[in-house]
Amino acid sequence: ESVLKGFEAGAVDFISKPFNSKELIARINNHLELKFSKQIINLKIKEITEINKQLEASKDEIERYYRMLQNEIMSAADYVYSLLPQRLDTKKVTTDWIFKPSQNLGGDSFGYHWIDKNNFAIYLLDVSGHGVASALESVSVLNMLRFSTLPSVDFTNPAEVFNELNKAFPIQYHNFLFFTIFYAVFNTKTREFRYSSAGHPPAFLFSNGDCQFLNSENIIIGTREDTNYTYQSIELPNEFDLFVYSDGLTDPHTFDINTWDEYSLNEFVKSHLYTPGLLQKVIEHLEKIKISKNFKDDISMLRVTIR
Repeated sequence: ESVLKGFEAGAVDFISKPFNSKELIARINNHLELKFSKQIINLKIKEITEINKQLEASKDEIERYYRMLQNEIMSAADYVYSLLPQRLDTKKVTTDWIFKPSQNLGGDSFGYHWIDKNNFAIYLLDVSGHGVASALESVSVLNMLRFSTLPSVDFTNPAEVFNELNKAFPIQYHNFLFFTIFYAVFNTKTREFRYSSAGHPPAFLFSNGDCQFLNSENIIIGTREDTNYTYQSIELPNEFDLFVYSDGLTDPHTFDINTWDEYSLNEFVKSHLYTPGLLQKVIEHLEKIKISKNFKDDISMLRVTIR
């Protein structure tokens, strides 16, 4: 009851007595980093807003402020890139990814981390729209997942994660932005793989020569308050590959939907799965088949191999 009262009063975390000093310091550090990351993005937005207010009709002034604006946006883009995970190449896990926003700032972000010594989390989200607002929401969600700051959530349970994200990001309080997300947790001890998606394209799971489309019936995060999200669970006794992507890879404004969709993407990935530089080969293929001059949507791809 005290914990619930605390959260209702605005608390974002708690630690019970007796507490472990190392855990306390780790939680404090996580919350500080989350706070500072939000402050940095908010500061950049304020600076950009102030620059926009100061724009004048003079060509020289406009050009000068435009350069300043571009520098600030690039600075914010660099910060977003800095939050993306380091690639891993260990005995248990190997990862690779490509992040290609359609503008300097986009709504895609992704990550992976060890929740504890046995559970490895993988996630990719796509906020609607482009630009500063979408990037800000994307970074906020990413940091909540990275630092496990959703209150009273079991982060090994994708359904609990989605339920709390849905409460935290209702579209009416977030510039009517919404997001899709794929979230999975693999337990290396039990070999249980839990996964769920909310309005997100199906991830591809390759194991024992077979491929599964990881679909879920959940709706997009933030669009309905009374949603009860679910997850699926499968056992993976052997090595497997997971391919997660954003819908920019099958965007109908960029590609001919009659010849390119999630099924043709799956066939391409399957045929090149063990070819070095798989993700770069996907990009090269997309460049060849796109019907627009530039990619109209952000492109994110994440490949995870777990042994």
